[in-house]
Amino acid sequence: MSYLLKVLTGKYAGNEARFTKPHVLIGRGSDCEIRPPCNRVSRHHCRITIEEDGEIWIRDLNSTNGTSVEGTPVFGSRQLQSEDKIRVGSIIFRVTILQTVETGQAPGFEDSVLEELDLGVDELISEASTEDGGVRIPAQDEIDQFYESVRRQLNENEKEDSHVF
Repeated sequence: MSYLLKVLTGKYAGNEARFTKPHVLIGRGSDCEIRPPCNRVSRHHCRITIEEDGEIWIRDLNSTNGTSVEGTPVFGSRQLQSEDKIRVGSIIFRVTILQTVETGQAPGFEDSVLEELDLGVDELISEASTEDGGVRIPAQDEIDQFYESVRRQLNENEKEDSHVF
């Protein structure tokens, strides 16, 4: 299960990020995955959690200015529904819950990595075939380049998963 958070207000309106982590901490603390630059946001303001059953919950962490969902203050925890608007300090986010596909995986990044791996392997194989039907073993630098492209793709997802701002 995964979800998308989109910033609806302020300087970063329009920014969005997809999250697959079981816990995402929102606040100004350096250990938070989302760090809104807003003095109305507490150091550890709230936490979004994906439960094992796929439900997504938000918990206010006794923040000074509170957390609200659809205009209703959150006391303790509250389940999130797709398209709910969450207010954290003076920033409003919209949460979109992404449906899982039949394999149990959320669509998106995982599929793109698999496609890149498939394309990369196909490319290596096609470049390895010689005109006489033989096989040329790829040079180590070609293999390294392939792995580096996969590493870059993995790092891109990590960035998407860590900070909206």
